[in-house]
Amino acid sequence: MPIQYLLYFLVLLLISCTDNTTTSNTSSNTSVATPSTESVPHYDATIDYAAMVEESFLKTFYDKQVIIIDDNILSIALPFDLHSPDCIALDCYTTEVSGTFELQESFAFPPTIAFKVHQQGDCLEAPITDLHSIFKLEKEAATYVLYYSNELQSALVLFESIDISGALAFFFEDVRLDQLDEETIVSVLRDYNREDEDSIYPYLCSVLEE
Repeated sequence: MPIQYLLYFLVLLLISCTDNTTTSNTSSNTSVATPSTESVPHYDATIDYAAMVEESFLKTFYDKQVIIIDDNILSIALPFDLHSPDCIALDCYTTEVSGTFELQESFAFPPTIAFKVHQQGDCLEAPITDLHSIFKLEKEAATYVLYYSNELQSALVLFESIDISGALAFFFEDVRLDQLDEETIVSVLRDYNREDEDSIYPYLCSVLEE
């Protein structure tokens, strides 16, 4: 083969390899630069979210410092430390129910909240497993809201005022949703009957009663 043809072949081969490398690098760089499609909570700097909550159903909870506002994210943590009607002093353990949700342009309870149920205390045997579940807003009245987890058979009830039921918050475990009609919710502390096997009683949060 003449020397000039051999040189020509080598030049073509080098050009082909260079093109492939450039294409590969370009493809790689494009992939890295692809923007994330993850959703970001909507925050409006012109809205005073703390003032919104102070004027809402949850005003007393905010005043009792069981609610924290970070930008437009509301975090609530309720330490239930009275677990039975016989409790005069605080129990040796606490059942904390906590969750977060995003605040919008005006205050509204979301249709669902992911709550964590965490128990802690010196008298509990380790290890203790945290429970996580989606609680659905099942009832919303002018004076109370009720979130219920079918998975945990548990309910969280929040009241606008302590005068409605004698407490600001109830947490029920091992309870059916059909047991929580409005009359029962409002009068459960007053009408509890230990002789009645179907009578239910909630956990209470002493920090909210101070």
